[in-house]
Parts: sequence; C-alpha cells; structure tokens
Amino acid sequence: MVNNIKILGINYKIVEKTTREVFGEIDYNSQEILLSEGMTQDRLKETLLHEVIHGVLAALGFEKEGTDEQFVTSFSSALADTLTNNQSFIKLFISKKGDLK
Repeated sequence: MVNNIKILGINYKIVEKTTREVFGEIDYNSQEILLSEGMTQDRLKETLLHEVIHGVLAALGFEKEGTDEQFVTSFSSALADTLTNNQSFIKLFISKKGDLK
C-alpha cells in the first residue's frame, strides 16, 4: 500500500482506519487521505483514485465538480478501468524515456 501521494505539490499521508460511514475521505487541513480498513484491493485502489481526483479538482479550483460525488465516482471508475486495461500507457509516465514507440 502507498503511504503518501503528492497532488499538485501538496503531500498527503494515506491512512487506513476503521470506519463504516464512507469508503474514503480527503482531509485538506490535515493533508490526509483516509481509507476504510478491510476493503478488497480493487475497492481500495478505486477509492484512493476517487479521493485523489477530489484533491486534483480542489487544487485546480474546480469546487463544483470536486464536490459532485456522481461526477467524481463516474470519472474515477472510468479512469481506473482505463489505467487497469492499458498497462503500456502507464509505462509512458513512469519510464525515464517516455517513448511513445
């Protein structure tokens, strides 16, 4: 599991905790992403991506979109599916070469 993530220059600590209220939550004040313990690996990844998207939208000033749970859920599900099914695409961003060929 990832311990922290940087979202547009801001470091967020990733914390798993016992909660039944929500799967995840981003706390901008404490700079933490809280994830509910006991989720499957797939649910955990999708929830983390969902919270990261909240963080990106907030950092960019898209307050309306960032608080629209239907939008964020749909977008994070679509992005998770795209990333999961296109591993070579991800390699473009983590490769030092960044070669499209």
